[in-house]
Order: sequence, then structure tokens, then C-alpha cells
Amino acid sequence: METGLKNMLENAQDLSLKAFVAARCTARQLATESSSRSAVSDLEAKVAALEQEKTALQQCLDQPAAERATLATELLAMAKRAIKAEDAAKATKKIAEDAETRRDVM
Repeated sequence: METGLKNMLENAQDLSLKAFVAARCTARQLATESSSRSAVSDLEAKVAALEQEKTALQQCLDQPAAERATLATELLAMAKRAIKAEDAAKATKKIAEDAETRRDVM
């Protein structure tokens, strides 16, 4: 009977040791999961902040591009007006030269 009681006590000790190890493993696993969850939450918050910053920076970049496009359009329009003015000046000069030539002939 003594050996049966001894075996039961050893089995109870083994089971309690196994339960202790399982509890420790579970506690560590839960701690790891909770810390990884908080790390994931922190990273998600950082990603959201970076996305907002990216959007703001993109808007800042888009404004000068729009301004450049507007300035380029205005510059092209001014160049066209300058060419028209130059053509008009040449035509006026030719008319004046023709008029002077006619006046000299008369």
C-alpha cells in the first residue's frame, strides 16, 4: 500500500509541476500577445499619422504644380500676344515705309 500511496503522491507532484509549467507558459504567451497587440496598435496609429502627413505634403506639392501650370499658361499667352504685337509692328512699319515711298514718288 505504501508504494501505491507513494506513486499517487509522485503523480500528484508531477501533475502539479506540469500545471505550473503550463500556467507559466500561458502567462508568458498572454503577456506576449498583449504586448504585441499594443505594439500593433502603436504601429497602426503611427501609420495613420504618416498617412495624414503624406496627404498634407502631397497637397503642398500639388499647389506649386498648379501654380506652375497657371504660370506656364500665362507665359504662353503673353508670348502669343508678343508675337502678334511684333507682327502688327512689322505690318505697321511696312505700311509706313510704303506710305513714305509713295510720298517720295509724288
